[in-house]
Amino acid sequence: MKKKLFFAAATAAMLASCTSEVIPETLVEEVKYPVEFNATPGYMTRASQTGAEAAALLSHKFIVYGQKTVNNAATAVFEGVPVEYTTEWSYVTNSQALRYWDTNASTYDFYAYSDANEPSLITPAANVYTGGVTVAAATAENMAKIYTTTAKSVTTSAFTSPVTFTFKNAAAKVRVAFVNAIPGYDVNVDKFYVTADTETENTTLKGTFYQSAGYTIAADGTQALNGTATTMADLTLGDQIVESPLANQYISKDVTSPSFDKVGGAYTWVLPTQDAGQDIKLKVTYRMISGHDAISRTVDVTIPAVYAKWEPNYAYTYFFKVTDNDLHPITFDAEVVKFEDNTSETVTTIDGDNPVNITTWAEGSDVQGDAGYKKGSDIYVSVKNCPTTFDVHTGFTTDATINGSNAGSKITEWTLRTETTHGRYLIKATSAGYYVVRVSWTVEGVTKYAYKVIKVVE
Repeated sequence: MKKKLFFAAATAAMLASCTSEVIPETLVEEVKYPVEFNATPGYMTRASQTGAEAAALLSHKFIVYGQKTVNNAATAVFEGVPVEYTTEWSYVTNSQALRYWDTNASTYDFYAYSDANEPSLITPAANVYTGGVTVAAATAENMAKIYTTTAKSVTTSAFTSPVTFTFKNAAAKVRVAFVNAIPGYDVNVDKFYVTADTETENTTLKGTFYQSAGYTIAADGTQALNGTATTMADLTLGDQIVESPLANQYISKDVTSPSFDKVGGAYTWVLPTQDAGQDIKLKVTYRMISGHDAISRTVDVTIPAVYAKWEPNYAYTYFFKVTDNDLHPITFDAEVVKFEDNTSETVTTIDGDNPVNITTWAEGSDVQGDAGYKKGSDIYVSVKNCPTTFDVHTGFTTDATINGSNAGSKITEWTLRTETTHGRYLIKATSAGYYVVRVSWTVEGVTKYAYKVIKVVE
């Protein structure tokens, strides 16, 4: 977009001897700068995208609102004007003229959204700069096409710069992954169970999920359910892990390239549940195979609700990690990845011989990338499905041979833990090594134990 600038020369007078010469004034015109826009879908990937990549995510179009304030009075400048991308973002058409910054204004306020649904599901508030927009009841696939911004105020010092909007997606997305951590064994996932009597060859989670829902998205970016959502009890993801029962489709042994439910680790779009998130449950049958030996296990999994609150613009990866504790446990990881550089992961143990699930979580963890929690982390522990009252103890060792089977003999000093918020127990990981959680309970006079080994790295 070309900018034309006009400058004025001041009148000057020159005196020499007894004569004078006056240089006449030139024409004076105001310096004008056009209002321009840029768009960045922030948080959508590990790095924000710009230009053509950003335009593709926004379906090459967003809607802009803008007002200026002069002498404490607000005047509309953009009222739902489309801004479209070809080689750059532009709103100029036969019916939309180029706007220029008004130097008499103290501030400009802007708001924008993008909705590729036809027809659009968005209704702007009467004052979008505070109220934002309302989204009509939509499926996850519809919601995935919607991006919103936070209201943006521009003061006089930035009147010559393009207005850059940072968009976030109104949906969430989910995937599952499996990793085999048993030396010398192959692991095959045979079946997922929706209910006790129903088996499926797809990867299916059980809980309370939204099938259709409407939302209000305020100008500060806060998103909340609008009305009552239509719910469903089962969420079916991809089918790459379980193509058919007993197919000997062995899962990956590399944590950096696990076996995902969809090709290439693609996600399934879901509707945000936020504070309404509930426990997610799953039943799965898997086999551990070595030579002519095959050991089959069917386990139930419960992921605590505190880690099942799906937020908009977040991606959730649930890891299943089969380990070698007596050759029967399977551990469950839930990685929560915001669409930027924040990660937050939960890791849940599942043991074929007892019902207890032990879940750990630390803010900003990257268990897959770091191969453990980082030293200095505050690690929170949750316990689910214990059949009676229980005690939680923790211990520590640097012995790398420790696992859930030998923890009782490897650790000699245990510390009793008490609950913190949300029924969790806090471990301050001050050292690199192995922190061990021991859950103990008594049934008919016999004390039983469940262990979880937590690796902490420098």
